[in-house]
Amino acid sequence: MFDIINDHMPVYMQMAFSGNTRAFGYFLGLKDEEQDKIINEAKEIKELVEMEAYINNIEKVF
Repeated sequence: MFDIINDHMPVYMQMAFSGNTRAFGYFLGLKDEEQDKIINEAKEIKELVEMEAYINNIEKVF
């Protein structure tokens, strides 16, 4: 079975979501295609601080 968090989501993204459960709830409510788009963009982020900023503004993406 596919596990989006452990099989697909970057570690920094997981860490950022752990600090912002509201953004994580919003993310989980998105369609799979939208989640994939966000995850693919997040894979380009290499710094935790940048990832936290990205996650904190996730609702503005869609």
